[in-house]
Amino acid sequence: MRDVAPVPALWAAFTAKTVRLEAAVLLLASAVLVLAGVIGWYVVRGVPVHYIPPGGPGLSQPGSIPDAVALDFAGRWLARRYTFVPATLTGAHQDVVAAVHPQLGLPLKMQLEREAIWIKEHNVSCQLGIVEAEVVRRAGAQVTVALVALRRLWVGKQSLHDTDGRAELTLQPTLPSALNPSGLLVVQVATGPALTPPGQ
Repeated sequence: MRDVAPVPALWAAFTAKTVRLEAAVLLLASAVLVLAGVIGWYVVRGVPVHYIPPGGPGLSQPGSIPDAVALDFAGRWLARRYTFVPATLTGAHQDVVAAVHPQLGLPLKMQLEREAIWIKEHNVSCQLGIVEAEVVRRAGAQVTVALVALRRLWVGKQSLHDTDGRAELTLQPTLPSALNPSGLLVVQVATGPALTPPGQ
């Protein structure tokens, strides 16, 4: 014959299990609520992006663009914009457009397409070297960099001329992506003199 526990003992065991189950559910619900709050915070405020200067030690402040990072990015962007041969022109233009704010993307793309026509027609090559670069202004998260550069044009294998150029780029932090892994956008650009076809 089997021993059967009395009803009050079974009730006490079920009550104890229920209390433990409720505690586990409350603990799990609290963890999910905290996780949802953190995800919500990052959606609203954005993920902090740290910009590390090339080869430089130091403290990193999320969302703040150090001078060295701004100078490096602006110099590389301008060099990519004006360093090409007809065979590499399309890739250079894609890289340049990927790093500009969407508001500037379409006008810049149209300008680059107009340039591409005469560049390929006249077999023009260009090379740009940065002579001087400095951070001239900061406004909120944006950084403005002024650059002085030397631009050399070739038609075929014949060197055409050298031009002193100036540019001012305003950079703004953004979330890094596959198209723009640096996490910086060019939101304003002014360059001069303009790139023109040979003989103009």
